[in-house]
Amino acid sequence: MPFLSRRRSRSPDSQAIARHALNRRTEMYAATDSTAQAAKEKAQARRAQVRKAQIEHRQRKANYVKQLELDISQLREMVTQIQRDSDTLKAENDLIRNALIRNGSSTPGLTTAGSTSQVAESGALTPSAQSDLSSYTPNFHPYALESLSSEYDMTVTLSSNKTMGTPIFSISPYSVGAASPSTSSEGWLAGRIQLTPSQELQAINFILALEHCCWDHFWPGDCHHHNEQTEEEKGHTLMASSYFMASAPESVYKDRKAFTSRFRTNPTLQWQASPVSLESLHGLAQSLNPGTDEIAPVQAWFELAVRYPIERLFDQALLENLKREFRGVVRCVVFGAAIERSAFESIIARVMGPSVGGAVVFEVDDGGNPIQQ
Repeated sequence: MPFLSRRRSRSPDSQAIARHALNRRTEMYAATDSTAQAAKEKAQARRAQVRKAQIEHRQRKANYVKQLELDISQLREMVTQIQRDSDTLKAENDLIRNALIRNGSSTPGLTTAGSTSQVAESGALTPSAQSDLSSYTPNFHPYALESLSSEYDMTVTLSSNKTMGTPIFSISPYSVGAASPSTSSEGWLAGRIQLTPSQELQAINFILALEHCCWDHFWPGDCHHHNEQTEEEKGHTLMASSYFMASAPESVYKDRKAFTSRFRTNPTLQWQASPVSLESLHGLAQSLNPGTDEIAPVQAWFELAVRYPIERLFDQALLENLKREFRGVVRCVVFGAAIERSAFESIIARVMGPSVGGAVVFEVDDGGNPIQQ
């Protein structure tokens, strides 16, 4: 009996201890779960904060790039207008000088802006010359000034191309009197063999053909004068094609869908644009820095000009072979078209043969960019 009594007396204490231990374990588990939940919520909040920061950073970067491209578009338009005004003034000045020389004036250099009346009053002109000069207007020689004062000098065409397998851009003179494609390229060809307007067009069209993979990577809103804006990614301003898409009417962006629609019609889209010279594209090529592993199409032509004579460079059959070979290796790298350097070297060696040195001489920097000497 004493044994049983003692056992009964201890039983409540054992149960209490067991309950206490169970409660302690439950509290520990609850505390652990609470700590884990708090840590999980903290990690989720941190990830959400990081994602938000990344999104905001990408948006700021996209807005910054977009604004830079709009600024570039506006500056290009201003440069084109200044060049056009300069050409017009030069033409008018030449006409005045010719009129003075034709009428016996020995001081044609005095015909600066605002000095016409002074020259006439000085007695340096004959009565006949004074009469011609007083009746002079900018339309003294309508045909000569028409091509310089017209708003557009080039026709841009977007059409399917069998060689490249995609639509490509190409340019041609807008009219018989148009400068094609610019007044000249003395800036980067000074002291060297000059290109004819036809050769310059051929070179620019070759560059445009190599940029074929980005034919539909331009959008409304890329240029400052566009009314419509899109959220499409930007980044193709530093391409030769962007010069001509800047003048494209907004209808072109809608009509080009016919090239990729289920019922293809292969339309030919055309519009007028301001002229672009190889000198301008050479400046663009110098500004690019794709690295040592890649080369941009606009740089490719100038590098070919380094290595091969002018007569070989403009062999139409060779240029077509080059286009055909480059078709499979030109790709869009978000910020425009690019060619792997190894593929470029392999193709020109196979199609053009060994480099022999061209008529146009450039140095090439470490990034593969041609540098004018």
